[in-house]
Amino acid sequence: NGHRGLRIGVDPWLHTLAEIRGLEKSAGDIGASVVKLTENPVDRIWKDRPAPSAGKVFIQPLEYAGKPPKKKLAEIREVIAAAKADACVLTDPSSVAWTFNIRGHDVPHTPHPLAFAIIEMDETAAIFINEGKLDRKTRAYLTQLADIRDPDAFADAIADLASRNCAIMLDPALASSQIASLITDGGGRLVERPDPAR
Repeated sequence: NGHRGLRIGVDPWLHTLAEIRGLEKSAGDIGASVVKLTENPVDRIWKDRPAPSAGKVFIQPLEYAGKPPKKKLAEIREVIAAAKADACVLTDPSSVAWTFNIRGHDVPHTPHPLAFAIIEMDETAAIFINEGKLDRKTRAYLTQLADIRDPDAFADAIADLASRNCAIMLDPALASSQIASLITDGGGRLVERPDPAR
């Protein structure tokens, strides 16, 4: 077999857990293997990469959002409890936008800000978003719902939860393989469930 011994490098931040599993199965079928890279080689050579979008975030009026975010957070916590988990990770921008009733300008043709969120059973939550996207009103609004943290702190926050032996819920079709690895390698328990905000 001409593929035996072939090693396929992937960036685990850019592929979902389900995608990596599928790739590993396909590779295994032909005698190849998947290697999760610690650094994306494209990042090393892409010198003129555009800066991340700095589109402003705005609050979605309740008349369009349907229900207040505190109610949505409570409903998500009911799903977390039913899954016997301690926390849930939201990685889909549309899920974060829906949960917190916010909209943005980061994704073309879609009013979603790029952000992650962690919702814990103990009534705490964190939203990982570039604060430069928030005006004073939106910042004050979000502060009532969650800790506002820089996106660069997301991986450490996952690792911290894992180090406390937390059971962390995520959607394998949406969450990156790297997030799952941070959970399992850090001592946490992975609870695979559909995204509760979809």
